Amino acid sequence: MLQRLIPKRLKKRLREYVRYHSYFAAVAGRAANVDAIAKRLKLSCRPVECPLIMVSQVERSGGSLMAQLFDGHPDLLAHPHELKIGYPDKRDWPPMGLPNLDKQFRVLFELDNIDFCENGYVKGQYYEARQNFFLVPHIQRELFREAMKKAQGRTSRDVLNAYFTSYFNAWLNMRGRIERAKFVTGFVPMLAARKENMDEFWRAYPDGFLISIVRSPLSWHPSFVSLKGDAPEFSDVKVTAARWNASTEAMFRELERMIAQRLAIRRSRPIATSVPTACAANDAPGCGLYEPNLDTQLRLAMGFIYNPLLSRGTRHRPRPSEAGSRK
Repeated sequence: MLQRLIPKRLKKRLREYVRYHSYFAAVAGRAANVDAIAKRLKLSCRPVECPLIMVSQVERSGGSLMAQLFDGHPDLLAHPHELKIGYPDKRDWPPMGLPNLDKQFRVLFELDNIDFCENGYVKGQYYEARQNFFLVPHIQRELFREAMKKAQGRTSRDVLNAYFTSYFNAWLNMRGRIERAKFVTGFVPMLAARKENMDEFWRAYPDGFLISIVRSPLSWHPSFVSLKGDAPEFSDVKVTAARWNASTEAMFRELERMIAQRLAIRRSRPIATSVPTACAANDAPGCGLYEPNLDTQLRLAMGFIYNPLLSRGTRHRPRPSEAGSRK
């Protein structure tokens, strides 16, 4: 009734005022902003409840490549970088079930996402081209809160489902389709080396998978040393050998579990042309024409800190009975 008493000219001016007021509010950031996106995504976000495929072994074994090969598969939600949800270190399984949701999110939050959102995503130090990576931390936290409110409990699986739901829904320019995903994939070097971490992993993901890659220690050692540079703790070959051994022994440990059939062991084959160059640059032996088969590699590597396999000036050529077929 009141609207009928308002002149048409005044109604038109009121509509124009509302329109221009909305425009200035939007361009000033008071409307159609991050809060509005978070509010909308709370109503339309798609839950991520699929199991995790974790790639974990010692560094410089092909884990990053394996993780990138998963990217683009329509049935996978591939985490683009190292999965750094560990706390206090990325190689430690994070605490779950914290009573404060903000503290739980702060423990899981990956700080690299801030740099990726502001400066673009890049993998490795040799790639200069950066790709747009619009994962907004504020939106992710709001979605995590909402997902935890809808969760049936506070188990480790509930917390991780909420985290991955917030991660992939807050990633605004992700090209994958969440609703058709069957697995989440992530790469964390050396997390599988500790039994306590794997106990928690299998407890959270009894339907998950572990992929560990075995790279020949003959080519792994110079690659690992070049990665760590002048780090004094890795100047001793016994220290680096112990790291490789710990990763490999963890694979045998997981094979002995009741769920051993879910462990996939992958053998990494180095590029033939690059192996002699890398070994020669570091005076590393073992770059002959023979390459031991996987079983022989593991048996040799388990004890290679006690023999001259990697000693300077020694060239190891396994006997035909050890090496198996000639490569």
